[in-house]
Amino acid sequence: MDDTAGSYYWDMIDRVLSIAVKGNEIITIRTQNAVKTSLLVQTSIEEFFSAQSSFIDLLAGVLNIPASTIRIVEIVEATSRRHLLQNSMQVSFAVVSSVSAPPPPSPPPPPPPPPPPHPDGQP
Repeated sequence: MDDTAGSYYWDMIDRVLSIAVKGNEIITIRTQNAVKTSLLVQTSIEEFFSAQSSFIDLLAGVLNIPASTIRIVEIVEATSRRHLLQNSMQVSFAVVSSVSAPPPPSPPPPPPPPPPPHPDGQP
């Protein structure tokens, strides 16, 4: 995970979300409903990345959903001998509910309270 405030990592196996929090930056967390699935694709990783947007557009067309709702979440190279010979990999993708506009920013936090008066009455 990089050091930018708000950067995050989602561990799908343990279902743990890790978020970088730094300084006075406000971080808003929104959840979305999603369905995750995967399929075996007979192509190399290089070829897949060069045609990723076409893959998403075609998948959206088949599913009759907006392409903006599809996220590639994991790509795993083949491990079995048969799949290695076929030059294939497993692509996992998620279909999220419609992407909505982010909520309006939160108001700034209130200023800190003034320091307590000095015991002898002097500032």
